[in-house]
Amino acid sequence: MKQYDSDRNAVDWLKEISNKKINGKSIIERLTFMDEDKEVSIWWWMDSWLYYCNSFGKAPIREIIHSINTGKPIKEYKKRRGTSLYISMKPIIRKIYWRFIKKNNKEKNKLLFLSFIPYEEGKEQYMEDIYNKFENKIIMDCPHRVGFELKKLKEKVKKEGKQVDCIESYMKIDYKKVITIIKSIYRKFRELLIEYEFIYNNKNISIDVIYIFAEYFKSRFESHLIQYFTYKNMINRLEPSIIVSPLDSDVEMRQLKVLCEDKNIPIIGMQHGTIGYCPDSVHLKSEMEGDFPCPIPTKTLVWSESNKNFLIKHGNYPEDKVIVTGNSRYDIFNDYKVKDEGYILLCTNKMSDEDKRKIITNACVYAKEQNKELIIKPHPGEYDTNLHVEIAKLFDNCYIVSRNSNTFELLKNCSLLISTISTVLYEAKILNKPVKLISLGDLKDYLTEKEIDDFNYKNDGKATKKIIEVIRNELIQK
Repeated sequence: MKQYDSDRNAVDWLKEISNKKINGKSIIERLTFMDEDKEVSIWWWMDSWLYYCNSFGKAPIREIIHSINTGKPIKEYKKRRGTSLYISMKPIIRKIYWRFIKKNNKEKNKLLFLSFIPYEEGKEQYMEDIYNKFENKIIMDCPHRVGFELKKLKEKVKKEGKQVDCIESYMKIDYKKVITIIKSIYRKFRELLIEYEFIYNNKNISIDVIYIFAEYFKSRFESHLIQYFTYKNMINRLEPSIIVSPLDSDVEMRQLKVLCEDKNIPIIGMQHGTIGYCPDSVHLKSEMEGDFPCPIPTKTLVWSESNKNFLIKHGNYPEDKVIVTGNSRYDIFNDYKVKDEGYILLCTNKMSDEDKRKIITNACVYAKEQNKELIIKPHPGEYDTNLHVEIAKLFDNCYIVSRNSNTFELLKNCSLLISTISTVLYEAKILNKPVKLISLGDLKDYLTEKEIDDFNYKNDGKATKKIIEVIRNELIQK
């Protein structure tokens, strides 16, 4: 429980430091750049990165706060080799590849669907079921944060023809301008440090916080800037009537909202994952107003009334901007033939190695006691699975599948799911699978029917139909 308290403390602390006025200006107002006649705050690109990210060898804000709360030293993260090079080269390689396979004619004023390749296999279908109901459309292939996905891009072109476009084809960047902006922002940050100390619970944590800020500027800011100007080129070239995205609060959505606001282009965003107390979903009232409000979609489509209420209460979303549709990914559950093949499924999540070791070991021991095989499915964001392999080798009944394996297929055939707090717990319950929540010390039964209903409104198999209706209504209003 204390870990989750620390996470909440970290969110509240981020809100405190970003909104605190020093000499009349907050960090949100200070870390800005001019794009023609528009001033853009980069805080909305970096807040979640500062909170979550350890990809570049630095402990994120949530780990720093957790360390102070528990008295444990901050974990040392290994820097993933080649990460910065991968981020730089990925769009260039995709852009070159697109030149050989492109078929689109880049017509204007069409309904634009952003098609982000999902983390897991077999989850592309739900977006296809939505955009296939519309004729006058462009399907913009965006790789998001997974691989180069060249094969899938080619398959999509073969299937959808000229309606497919590739976001990297709009990457015509003025690198001199990008470098000038980076230098300007970094100078503003250094000036801010002269006047500002980062304090948590009366402890000065400036050194640790400055490291993670600096790592953002060094490793991520340039790619965010390039992404921003790529989206800008796309919007100016295509002049879409409406943009529909399977994401609701990511950097991509926030950048698009800023770019589309002056052009009066509506953006419909769909809930991507669990909505909880994190920088993506929690916003102070002051953050939704003023000169640099947090950019949110014109309409956010959520899975349940409880998700809507959370965004209104904790995110200060206007009530008319949130619509309950259900989760279109779960419509297929109504056609699933569920069976029990006798194995227990463990779905792990991103957490410290110390906690992960205890959780995987406990699950392996439990499966052994039940005389059942244990299938270990890492979270799609767990890039390093060496620890999973190390522990599984100690047990003759434990097996590991790819982090990108189709969770739905694994769920429908298991006899029991074990997991930490995650959407997969609810998905299993919707499929009427027994569920146990695993903590560091024990396993316990989890989730009531009310909690399932709150999570995914009715799950009546009609979410896709409701989403299509929202898009059509928005088109009529245009």
